Amino acid sequence: MADLPAPPDHTVISVGTTHLEDAFADAIRAGTRAATIFADTRDHDQKSRIGDMAREAGIPLIGPNSMGCHKFDLKMRITPFSVPLDHTPGGIAAILQSGSVLGALVNNDRRFRFNTVISTGSETVTTAADYLHWVIDQPTTRVVGMFLEAVRDPEAFLQGLERAAARDIPVVILQVGRSEAGAHMPR
Repeated sequence: MADLPAPPDHTVISVGTTHLEDAFADAIRAGTRAATIFADTRDHDQKSRIGDMAREAGIPLIGPNSMGCHKFDLKMRITPFSVPLDHTPGGIAAILQSGSVLGALVNNDRRFRFNTVISTGSETVTTAADYLHWVIDQPTTRVVGMFLEAVRDPEAFLQGLERAAARDIPVVILQVGRSEAGAHMPR
């Protein structure tokens, strides 16, 4: 990455967890402005170090443990799996705390016309609240759908809901893990 002629706008890191911190450090040194990490890092200390690195560099981070994001109205796909290319962009923004739900939505029914679909991953730095604020500011967003297990930044999340209401953008939330058994599932 040090040989790139200009800082990357966005760096996608798809390496094993043993190489993750070095690859992320290389991206930061190269001046990346944002990053997505696919790797599933279950090591809390490693996740914390990655978060500290991103915050210190001042960059938004999708993941770790993300299935990526799609900005269909810009024909941008950042994903570790194959995605059909025949999507017609629309006004639905989806913020998902589940990579499986992302896969199901973008690979199935084409009646859903998305402008943006995001798999938030571990939300080590950038949270569902941050994504909510971002999609509300997108000129093509007409409605926001969210699949949530937890809200990590309640104050910013409530502010996002208020901003959406002020702009007349409905936000539909499916909150999972509310049962006693669901509450004990690992997050």
